[in-house]
Amino acid sequence: MTYVLHIPSEAPFVQGGDFPEFFKLVPDLHTRSVLSGVYRYGKRTLTSDEVPREVVLHKKRKSMPDCFLTTGSLALVTSKVREILEQFDPGLHQFFPIDVRFKSSTQPEGEYFAMNVTRMQDSIVDDVSSVAPFHGHVSEKMHIHHFRKNATVRKFALSGANLWREKRYPASFMMSDAFFEALKAQKIKMFRPYKAKEI
Repeated sequence: MTYVLHIPSEAPFVQGGDFPEFFKLVPDLHTRSVLSGVYRYGKRTLTSDEVPREVVLHKKRKSMPDCFLTTGSLALVTSKVREILEQFDPGLHQFFPIDVRFKSSTQPEGEYFAMNVTRMQDSIVDDVSSVAPFHGHVSEKMHIHHFRKNATVRKFALSGANLWREKRYPASFMMSDAFFEALKAQKIKMFRPYKAKEI
């Protein structure tokens, strides 16, 4: 079974923040824009110098999710998520330590990592899925209509990765049922994925 991992564009799963030191190290807006595209679509691997080491979140929260997006579409996960994913996909994904702070200088509990998922698969069957190009963009900037919760994948196109991006829909994450069940068993606080059909 395959699950589609849609990150709602609302708090707490999307949280605004600033990268103070990173903005100083990479002052060029164009460079930061290019990196934001890599964070969002996972088109290539990153070096440690291309990832912020600290994020200062705009709003303090009593309860933090184990996985969320912040400024520039950078995906952050707790060490719990990283450990589980490394058990399923050892060495496949990139993780960079990042200090998460609030404006008050306090920190949420636990360790956080910036995550870069570059594994691509091409399994979605367009004709029986709710998909479309973003308005005004080329076809590679396709997106899944998540509110319809309707996606179908080809089993033979799945290579065994437990977390990946779809080649033509790279803004969305996909996951195996085994990985999803492991997250659920560990009571990971995250957005709820929905099932994709398999043919």
